[in-house]
Amino acid sequence: MSDVVFNDKEELKEYLGDNYKEFINSPHCLDEDVIYEFLDDCFPLSKTNESENQEAYRQITELTDNEYLDNMISNETLKQEYSEYLEEYDTDDNLGITEDCVADVAGDITSETNFQNNFDNAVDKFMEKHERGYIGFGYENDGETKQLNEKESKNEVEDYSDLSEFYDEIGEQTAVNSSVGLDYDTRDAAFIYIDGDVAEGDIGETHAQILEHYLKDMDREEDIPEDLKDDDVNASRPSQARMKRLLDTDNIAFGHIVDNMAFVEVLENGADENQVAKACKNEMDVDKVYFYDSKNSIVKRLAKNFIK
Repeated sequence: MSDVVFNDKEELKEYLGDNYKEFINSPHCLDEDVIYEFLDDCFPLSKTNESENQEAYRQITELTDNEYLDNMISNETLKQEYSEYLEEYDTDDNLGITEDCVADVAGDITSETNFQNNFDNAVDKFMEKHERGYIGFGYENDGETKQLNEKESKNEVEDYSDLSEFYDEIGEQTAVNSSVGLDYDTRDAAFIYIDGDVAEGDIGETHAQILEHYLKDMDREEDIPEDLKDDDVNASRPSQARMKRLLDTDNIAFGHIVDNMAFVEVLENGADENQVAKACKNEMDVDKVYFYDSKNSIVKRLAKNFIK
């Protein structure tokens, strides 16, 4: 029996042979559940402190799989778990591994294991569980809806439905004096623009339900988060971050249908309003399309009237 301490990856690969892949997959810290626990421990959220939750949200969205691995190396978790594997390895030698070798092996983890998927799934799971229940975490920190300049509004109407008979030019802004904005209880229907396509909901459906149906139609039912199915109309609009995770695109917008008019809400760094308007004209039977500034209750005409 002899002592064998591995100082670099090539020595280790030569010794383990075909068992090397099993070795690099062996640490529990690469498992989805353990990564989730790490996030839960490192990013405690507050029910009252918005700024702390905003900072946690920023840090989690910027956290990479390599940074997580660096943390597992620096706190020696990875070394400990690899050492345990080597202690149990079927050999007459006493096996050991140095920190330098662990760091060298870590370079193979992302390419030779399921770690990358496990990391992404753990982050998604953490976001899905927390982005509705903590102020400043998720939607509230998701990016502002684009706003219009109030001084450029040339017209006024009392209600959004008044715009159906109102004559306005493309690009013209109108202030809406109604104290009630467009939402699930004041619209006829909702729609989501997704990377060039428009998914329109039935009467009474929420944006979350539209997204759920869209994913089902794409045969991705297994990717639908459980909390997306809870039909909570008070928290029904999926965040931009969630949409990007589920659909792998920033090219999204949310909208409402009122009296056969489409009102488009576009987030900063999201879709181009004119492209959304074009898709609405092509895919939905609407008479007018407006950009909708929900914060200031202002609309801007985007598309021509189709009333014949």
